[in-house]
Amino acid sequence: MASIDALIGALNHYEGTLLFVSHDVHFIRAMATTVLHVDAGHLTPYAGDYNYFLDKSKALSERGGLVAKLHNHRPEESRTVAAAPVAAPAEPKLGMKEIREQRRLEAEKAQAAARAKRSLEARANLMEKEVVELEARQKAVAVLLEDPAVYSDTTRAMQLNQQLAFITQSLEKATTAWEEATTALSAQT
Repeated sequence: MASIDALIGALNHYEGTLLFVSHDVHFIRAMATTVLHVDAGHLTPYAGDYNYFLDKSKALSERGGLVAKLHNHRPEESRTVAAAPVAAPAEPKLGMKEIREQRRLEAEKAQAAARAKRSLEARANLMEKEVVELEARQKAVAVLLEDPAVYSDTTRAMQLNQQLAFITQSLEKATTAWEEATTALSAQT
């Protein structure tokens, strides 16, 4: 019984059409939404579940329902069903091709997101290295400018000041680029 319940649980998640032949009344009750009774080469459709089939075939027992040989009757419009109403699916049921295509598109989307993340990580790492390098160069030029002897050669002092200004400007740009990359990276995770 546990294996049949496991099978029922698995099949309940299947969204396509399922045609089955079974002698197991528990399985039929759980799965059947329409009954097709086959007897001596004659097919009789019943537009309802197994209980509906039993009711319309006037079977005296479940076993008798399995061998009933009566004609189908459609359910009356005013008849109420004791079972809870089944909500209409939000999306149409998909076939195997559509499911495979959907999974392929999801995989491509995940791969594109992974590529974008790796690209941002690479950009953030590159910018971080550039910031560290520019900070070291800025410190080295600042140390040179602290030496009073540099100012004895005004051309050399001006070159160092221009170099320091250029390094400071480059450092600001690199820092901004690094911050943007890390912000974008943290927004992805």
